[in-house]
Amino acid sequence: MPYKIEGDLRCWIWTGRTQNGCPVIRLADRNTTARRYHWERGEGKPVPEGMLLSPVCAEELCVRPHHMELMTMPEVQ
Repeated sequence: MPYKIEGDLRCWIWTGRTQNGCPVIRLADRNTTARRYHWERGEGKPVPEGMLLSPVCAEELCVRPHHMELMTMPEVQ
């Protein structure tokens, strides 16, 4: 996976493709967010329907599962 570990919070900074500033990865002929990919692998379950992942570390390119918080769309905005 294209990311590097940096900073005091040990963020996993995505160095791969982005779309509208969000880390993305191509899997099975479709794009998904790299945050979702890493969170689902780390948690062992899918992101619940209607929920989004937002990095609590405030680093928009962070994909570290422990830095993600599940939020609804109004909470993210």
